[in-house]
Amino acid sequence: MTSFGKLLVTMWQEKNRTVYQLTGIGLIGLIVWTLLEVFRGNSFSVIGDLSAMVFGLVGFVLFILLARDQEHVWTANNYRLIPVSDTKLYTANVLTTLLSYVYFVVIQVVIIFICSLTNFGDPFGQSSVVYYDTFGVMILMAALLLFGWIFISTIHLVTTSVAAFLPAFRQRLIRVILAIIVFFVVVNIVSWMQKLLSSALGNMVNLNMLGGTPTAQLGSATLIAAGYFLVSAVILSVVNVYLMKHWVETSTKAA
Repeated sequence: MTSFGKLLVTMWQEKNRTVYQLTGIGLIGLIVWTLLEVFRGNSFSVIGDLSAMVFGLVGFVLFILLARDQEHVWTANNYRLIPVSDTKLYTANVLTTLLSYVYFVVIQVVIIFICSLTNFGDPFGQSSVVYYDTFGVMILMAALLLFGWIFISTIHLVTTSVAAFLPAFRQRLIRVILAIIVFFVVVNIVSWMQKLLSSALGNMVNLNMLGGTPTAQLGSATLIAAGYFLVSAVILSVVNVYLMKHWVETSTKAA
Protein backbone atom coordinates (compact mmCIF):
# COMPACT_ATOMS: atom_id res chain seq x y z
CA MET A 1 0.00 0.00 0.00
CA THR A 2 1.18 3.53 -0.81
CA SER A 3 1.72 5.58 2.34
CA PHE A 4 -0.59 8.55 2.90
CA GLY A 5 2.37 10.85 3.54
CA LYS A 6 4.07 9.98 0.26
CA LEU A 7 0.81 10.43 -1.65
CA LEU A 8 0.24 13.78 0.04
CA VAL A 9 3.70 15.09 -0.86
CA THR A 10 3.47 13.88 -4.47
CA MET A 11 0.07 15.45 -5.11
CA TRP A 12 1.06 18.68 -3.37
CA GLN A 13 4.16 19.03 -5.55
CA GLU A 14 2.12 18.45 -8.70
CA LYS A 15 -0.45 21.08 -7.77
CA ASN A 16 2.25 23.55 -6.79
CA ARG A 17 3.36 23.62 -10.42
CA THR A 18 0.08 25.37 -11.19
CA VAL A 19 0.77 27.78 -8.32
CA TYR A 20 4.23 28.64 -9.68
CA GLN A 21 2.97 29.09 -13.23
CA LEU A 22 0.18 31.47 -12.21
CA THR A 23 2.44 33.37 -9.83
CA GLY A 24 4.93 33.90 -12.66
CA ILE A 25 2.18 35.09 -14.99
CA GLY A 26 0.90 37.41 -12.26
CA LEU A 27 4.35 38.93 -11.73
CA ILE A 28 4.79 39.52 -15.45
CA GLY A 29 1.36 41.14 -15.64
CA LEU A 30 2.13 43.29 -12.59
CA ILE A 31 5.42 44.53 -14.05
CA VAL A 32 3.87 45.35 -17.43
CA TRP A 33 0.90 47.13 -15.84
CA THR A 34 3.16 49.11 -13.51
CA LEU A 35 5.39 50.24 -16.38
CA LEU A 36 2.34 51.38 -18.33
CA GLU A 37 1.17 53.42 -15.35
CA VAL A 38 4.63 54.97 -14.94
CA PHE A 39 4.70 55.92 -18.63
CA ARG A 40 1.33 57.61 -18.10
CA GLY A 41 2.86 59.82 -15.46
CA ASN A 42 1.87 57.96 -12.30
CA SER A 43 4.26 57.27 -9.45
CA PHE A 44 6.01 53.92 -9.21
CA SER A 45 4.36 53.53 -5.79
CA VAL A 46 1.18 52.55 -7.65
CA ILE A 47 2.66 49.04 -7.78
CA GLY A 48 1.39 48.50 -4.24
CA ASP A 49 -2.25 48.92 -5.24
CA LEU A 50 -1.79 47.10 -8.53
CA SER A 51 -0.23 44.08 -6.83
CA ALA A 52 -3.35 43.55 -4.72
CA MET A 53 -5.57 43.79 -7.81
CA VAL A 54 -3.43 41.50 -9.97
CA PHE A 55 -3.01 38.76 -7.39
CA GLY A 56 -6.64 38.99 -6.38
CA LEU A 57 -7.48 38.04 -9.97
CA VAL A 58 -4.77 35.39 -10.01
CA GLY A 59 -6.24 33.91 -6.83
CA PHE A 60 -9.64 33.56 -8.51
CA VAL A 61 -8.10 31.84 -11.55
CA LEU A 62 -6.09 29.55 -9.28
CA PHE A 63 -9.25 28.44 -7.50
CA ILE A 64 -10.66 27.29 -10.84
CA LEU A 65 -7.47 25.58 -12.00
CA LEU A 66 -6.99 23.75 -8.71
CA ALA A 67 -10.59 22.57 -8.97
CA ARG A 68 -9.80 21.26 -12.44
CA ASP A 69 -6.71 19.43 -11.17
CA GLN A 70 -8.67 17.99 -8.26
CA GLU A 71 -11.47 16.68 -10.48
CA HIS A 72 -8.98 15.06 -12.83
CA VAL A 73 -7.84 12.77 -10.03
CA TRP A 74 -11.25 11.14 -9.52
CA THR A 75 -11.20 9.43 -12.92
CA ALA A 76 -7.48 9.30 -13.75
CA ASN A 77 -5.98 5.83 -14.09
CA ASN A 78 -2.61 6.85 -12.66
CA TYR A 79 -4.32 7.85 -9.40
CA ARG A 80 -7.32 5.54 -9.03
CA LEU A 81 -5.31 2.39 -9.75
CA ILE A 82 -2.55 2.98 -7.20
CA PRO A 83 -2.68 0.76 -4.08
CA VAL A 84 -4.42 3.18 -1.73
CA SER A 85 -7.94 3.36 -0.36
CA ASP A 86 -10.46 5.75 -1.90
CA THR A 87 -10.80 7.52 1.44
CA LYS A 88 -7.05 8.24 1.60
CA LEU A 89 -6.96 9.30 -2.04
CA TYR A 90 -9.92 11.62 -1.54
CA THR A 91 -8.47 13.13 1.64
CA ALA A 92 -5.04 13.65 0.09
CA ASN A 93 -6.51 15.21 -3.04
CA VAL A 94 -8.74 17.69 -1.22
CA LEU A 95 -6.14 18.50 1.43
CA THR A 96 -3.38 19.20 -1.10
CA THR A 97 -5.74 21.43 -3.05
CA LEU A 98 -6.28 23.53 0.06
CA LEU A 99 -2.59 23.46 1.04
CA SER A 100 -1.55 24.60 -2.44
CA TYR A 101 -3.91 27.55 -2.23
CA VAL A 102 -2.64 28.43 1.25
CA TYR A 103 0.90 28.27 -0.15
CA PHE A 104 -0.14 30.67 -2.90
CA VAL A 105 -1.67 33.04 -0.34
CA VAL A 106 1.63 33.10 1.58
CA ILE A 107 3.52 33.94 -1.63
CA GLN A 108 0.87 36.54 -2.48
CA VAL A 109 1.15 38.25 0.91
CA VAL A 110 4.95 38.44 0.62
CA ILE A 111 4.76 39.95 -2.88
CA ILE A 112 2.08 42.48 -1.92
CA PHE A 113 4.01 43.39 1.24
CA ILE A 114 7.20 44.06 -0.74
CA CYS A 115 5.33 46.06 -3.38
CA SER A 116 3.55 48.08 -0.69
CA LEU A 117 6.86 49.20 0.83
CA THR A 118 6.90 51.86 -1.89
CA ASN A 119 4.03 53.61 -0.08
CA PHE A 120 6.36 55.76 2.02
CA GLY A 121 7.26 53.06 4.51
CA ASP A 122 3.69 51.97 5.26
CA PRO A 123 3.57 48.29 4.19
CA PHE A 124 -0.20 48.37 3.72
CA GLY A 125 -0.66 51.83 2.29
CA GLN A 126 -3.36 54.14 3.63
CA SER A 127 -6.02 51.48 3.91
CA SER A 128 -8.73 52.17 6.48
CA VAL A 129 -9.74 48.51 6.72
CA VAL A 130 -10.21 47.37 10.32
CA TYR A 131 -8.97 43.85 11.01
CA TYR A 132 -11.36 42.58 13.68
CA ASP A 133 -10.15 39.02 14.01
CA THR A 134 -7.59 37.85 11.50
CA PHE A 135 -7.62 34.27 12.72
CA GLY A 136 -11.39 33.96 12.47
CA VAL A 137 -11.46 35.49 8.99
CA MET A 138 -8.70 33.14 7.79
CA ILE A 139 -10.57 30.11 9.11
CA LEU A 140 -13.78 31.28 7.44
CA MET A 141 -12.06 31.83 4.09
CA ALA A 142 -10.41 28.40 4.27
CA ALA A 143 -13.78 26.83 5.08
CA LEU A 144 -15.41 28.61 2.14
CA LEU A 145 -12.69 27.47 -0.26
CA LEU A 146 -12.84 23.91 1.02
CA PHE A 147 -16.62 23.81 0.72
CA GLY A 148 -16.40 25.20 -2.81
CA TRP A 149 -13.98 22.54 -4.04
CA ILE A 150 -15.84 19.72 -2.31
CA PHE A 151 -19.18 20.91 -3.69
CA ILE A 152 -17.70 20.96 -7.21
CA SER A 153 -16.53 17.38 -6.66
CA THR A 154 -20.01 16.38 -5.55
CA ILE A 155 -21.51 17.75 -8.76
CA HIS A 156 -18.84 16.04 -10.85
CA LEU A 157 -19.16 12.66 -9.14
CA VAL A 158 -22.97 12.70 -9.17
CA THR A 159 -23.00 13.62 -12.85
CA THR A 160 -20.44 10.93 -13.68
CA SER A 161 -22.34 8.30 -11.69
CA VAL A 162 -25.66 9.04 -13.37
CA ALA A 163 -24.13 9.24 -16.84
CA ALA A 164 -22.59 5.78 -16.41
CA PHE A 165 -26.08 4.24 -16.51
CA LEU A 166 -26.99 5.85 -19.82
CA PRO A 167 -26.14 4.90 -23.40
CA ALA A 168 -23.21 6.86 -24.79
CA PHE A 169 -25.35 8.93 -27.14
CA ARG A 170 -27.49 10.18 -24.24
CA GLN A 171 -24.72 11.09 -21.84
CA ARG A 172 -24.12 14.53 -23.30
CA LEU A 173 -27.82 15.38 -23.07
CA ILE A 174 -28.10 14.22 -19.47
CA ARG A 175 -25.02 16.21 -18.52
CA VAL A 176 -26.64 19.35 -19.91
CA ILE A 177 -29.85 18.63 -18.01
CA LEU A 178 -27.92 17.93 -14.82
CA ALA A 179 -25.98 21.17 -15.28
CA ILE A 180 -29.25 23.10 -15.42
CA ILE A 181 -30.53 21.32 -12.31
CA VAL A 182 -27.25 21.94 -10.53
CA PHE A 183 -27.48 25.65 -11.30
CA PHE A 184 -30.72 25.93 -9.36
CA VAL A 185 -29.36 23.71 -6.59
CA VAL A 186 -26.32 25.97 -6.23
CA VAL A 187 -28.52 29.05 -6.04
CA ASN A 188 -30.61 27.47 -3.29
CA ILE A 189 -27.61 26.25 -1.33
CA VAL A 190 -25.90 29.63 -1.50
CA SER A 191 -29.12 31.28 -0.34
CA TRP A 192 -29.36 28.78 2.52
CA MET A 193 -25.76 29.42 3.53
CA GLN A 194 -26.33 33.17 3.47
CA LYS A 195 -29.29 32.76 5.81
CA LEU A 196 -27.18 30.66 8.19
CA LEU A 197 -24.40 33.22 8.11
CA SER A 198 -26.78 36.12 8.66
CA SER A 199 -28.42 34.25 11.53
CA ALA A 200 -25.05 33.52 13.14
CA LEU A 201 -23.92 37.11 12.85
CA GLY A 202 -27.26 38.37 14.11
CA ASN A 203 -27.16 36.11 17.14
CA MET A 204 -23.66 37.23 18.03
CA VAL A 205 -24.60 40.89 17.73
CA ASN A 206 -27.55 40.28 20.05
CA LEU A 207 -25.08 39.11 22.69
CA ASN A 208 -24.23 42.75 23.38
CA MET A 209 -26.51 42.54 26.38
CA LEU A 210 -24.29 39.77 27.76
CA GLY A 211 -21.14 41.84 27.46
CA GLY A 212 -18.07 41.27 25.35
CA THR A 213 -16.36 43.54 22.86
CA PRO A 214 -17.54 43.86 19.24
CA THR A 215 -14.19 42.41 18.15
CA ALA A 216 -14.69 39.26 20.21
CA GLN A 217 -18.29 38.92 19.02
CA LEU A 218 -17.36 39.23 15.35
CA GLY A 219 -14.53 36.75 15.82
CA SER A 220 -16.91 34.23 17.36
CA ALA A 221 -19.44 34.83 14.58
CA THR A 222 -16.89 34.11 11.86
CA LEU A 223 -15.86 30.89 13.58
CA ILE A 224 -19.50 29.79 13.86
CA ALA A 225 -20.06 30.56 10.18
CA ALA A 226 -16.90 28.62 9.30
CA GLY A 227 -18.28 25.72 11.31
CA TYR A 228 -21.41 25.61 9.15
CA PHE A 229 -19.34 25.33 5.99
CA LEU A 230 -16.98 22.74 7.47
CA VAL A 231 -19.85 20.53 8.63
CA SER A 232 -21.44 20.80 5.18
CA ALA A 233 -18.08 19.92 3.59
CA VAL A 234 -17.75 16.81 5.77
CA ILE A 235 -21.26 15.64 4.86
CA LEU A 236 -20.60 16.13 1.15
CA SER A 237 -17.25 14.35 1.50
CA VAL A 238 -18.97 11.25 2.89
CA VAL A 239 -21.22 11.26 -0.18
CA ASN A 240 -18.25 11.79 -2.49
CA VAL A 241 -16.22 8.91 -1.07
CA TYR A 242 -19.24 6.61 -1.34
CA LEU A 243 -19.70 7.55 -5.00
CA MET A 244 -16.00 6.97 -5.69
CA LYS A 245 -16.06 3.53 -4.10
CA HIS A 246 -19.22 2.24 -5.75
CA TRP A 247 -20.08 4.19 -8.90
CA VAL A 248 -17.22 6.22 -10.38
CA GLU A 249 -14.84 4.34 -12.67
CA THR A 250 -11.57 5.49 -14.17
CA SER A 251 -11.55 7.21 -17.52
CA THR A 252 -10.44 5.35 -20.62
CA LYS A 253 -8.52 8.46 -21.72
CA ALA A 254 -4.87 8.75 -21.00
CA ALA A 255 -4.06 10.59 -17.82
